[in-house]
Amino acid sequence: MRGIFKRVLIISIIGMCVFFYALSYGETAGGQVTFDSAQSLTIRFTNSFGLRMSPLSVNKTLHFSELFYTDDKGIKIKYHPISTDWIGPLMVRATGEEVTRDDEAPRFTGGFHGSDGDERGEATSKTVGMSITVDGKSYETFELKKKVAFETISIVLVKHTNAYNTAVAPVVEETVSYEISADGTVKVAVKLTALSDLVIEKYYGLQSRTLKSTTIIKMEGLDHKAKSYFESPKARAWGMDVFGKYWIEVALEDTGLGDFNYCIGKPQAFNLSYGKTYFNLINGRECVLGKGESVEWSGRYSFKGPYRVDEPVKLESGGNRDENPIVRNEAK
Repeated sequence: MRGIFKRVLIISIIGMCVFFYALSYGETAGGQVTFDSAQSLTIRFTNSFGLRMSPLSVNKTLHFSELFYTDDKGIKIKYHPISTDWIGPLMVRATGEEVTRDDEAPRFTGGFHGSDGDERGEATSKTVGMSITVDGKSYETFELKKKVAFETISIVLVKHTNAYNTAVAPVVEETVSYEISADGTVKVAVKLTALSDLVIEKYYGLQSRTLKSTTIIKMEGLDHKAKSYFESPKARAWGMDVFGKYWIEVALEDTGLGDFNYCIGKPQAFNLSYGKTYFNLINGRECVLGKGESVEWSGRYSFKGPYRVDEPVKLESGGNRDENPIVRNEAK
C-alpha cells in the first residue's frame, strides 16, 4: 500500500508541476501575450513563432516591430526588428479647401512615412482611437510585464492622415483592425474614409519585408530569390521562409480594393530588389472619394512553423491551396 501511495503522490506532484509550468507560459489557452507598456505588446504563438507590436516612426503608429522565435520556455532564441510598413501608407491628394501646397510633389503619407517622405520629419498621421482586447477583455485590465494566455487578440486603430498637399489638416480616416489568433493567423481589415474631398493616387495596402534569413519568395507556384525584382499579373498571395525553419504567408481577399479595379496596366503584386513585396491595390487608376465616402480591403498574415524537412509549402489564397507546392530547405 505504501508503494502504491508513493507512486500516486509522485504522479500527482509531476502533474501539478506540468500544469503550473504550462499555465505560466500560456499553453493552457494557446498563445501568450505580454503588455510591455500601454502601447506595446509581445505575442508568442502556439508554434513558438513570435510577433512584437509597438509604436513606429515619427507617426507613433502601433505596428509590427519585431519577429522572433522562442524555445519551449518562451525565451527568445532569435529575433529580427521591423523598421518599415507592413500595412501601407497612402499617396493621397486633397482637392478641397484644405489644399495648402499646390506645387508639392506626390509622396506617401501615413504608416511609416513622415513629412520628409521617409520615417523622419513631421508626423503625417495621428492615432485618434485605439482598442485592444484579449479574449474580450480590455488590455487596460491586464498587469504590465505579466504573461497572459490568449486565444484571440483584437486590435482596432483609428488614424487621421494628411494628404501630401496639406500642412496639418487630415483628409482621410484609416480604420485598421487586427484579429490575432493563437495559431499565428493575423487577419487584417482596413477601411479608408474621406474626411474631405480627395484623390488616392497610389496605395499598396498589404505588404511584407524579407528578413536577412529569407532565401525564397513563392508567388504563383514559382520560387524567386528574395533580393530580386519580379512581378505577377494575377497573384493574390505570396509566402517567404524566415529564420531557416518558419514560413510567413501573405494573402489578400477578393473583396473591396482586393478586386484590383484600381490596378490598371500594373502587376497585381511585385517584389523590389531590397526584399519588399507589395500588392497594387490602387495604381494606374486614381480613386476619387467625396467627403464621407469610403473604400476597404481585407487580408491576412499567417506565421507558420517550424516545419519538417520534407514538408511541402502549400500557399493558401482565398481558401484554395496552390497546386504547385515546393519543398522547403532543411531547417537549420
